[in-house]
Amino acid sequence: MPSPSDFDPLLYRVHFAYSVRGTSEAAVRGRTVRDWMKLGRRPEAIVQRLREGSATHGVSFGGYLGPDALLVPVPRRAPRRGDALWPALELCDQLRDAGLGRSVETLLRRERAVPKSSVILRAADRPSPATHADSLSVVRALLDAEAVTLVDDVVTRGSTMLGCAAVLRAAYPDITIRGFAFLRRLEGLSDHHAPHEGSISMSGENIVQAR
Repeated sequence: MPSPSDFDPLLYRVHFAYSVRGTSEAAVRGRTVRDWMKLGRRPEAIVQRLREGSATHGVSFGGYLGPDALLVPVPRRAPRRGDALWPALELCDQLRDAGLGRSVETLLRRERAVPKSSVILRAADRPSPATHADSLSVVRALLDAEAVTLVDDVVTRGSTMLGCAAVLRAAYPDITIRGFAFLRRLEGLSDHHAPHEGSISMSGENIVQAR
């Protein structure tokens, strides 16, 4: 069971951005990336755009992605049934195939569904990192690793990723945990390539921010 210190701030990096209301070319492209990921469409093309965009913008993924990175996909909000779509896993596989990961380890499993955050209006009523952590389990041992990168398609507040990090920190206290997300919401876009590095932190009972 995670301790309070397991919910300490998590360093993360995100590359793309999307706008809900924007009408610019950048906003439309960002929403296209979002929709492709949610539908499991062309994950290889998304990773290719990531590589091209990082080269154009001079972005380094050091400490997050690379030939030595061990990638852990973030589970969806409900238990997976059979071969149901798991966008984070598909993206991890493509990152590995593109040389941005050494291996993909499905260490986390969702045991119980959590409410869908996007349909809950008040942020304080959405699932907290502790709620996510309580619904997750570590499914097998991790050997020969000093660091892992949690990978998700979209980060908003960061509750899901912080909950996943807490579970892994409790299971592997000597391993460095970081997060990587492909996409975040950002209004007023001038370019859907909007690389950002920051931290996900929690204050109070359920005040979570990805800054």
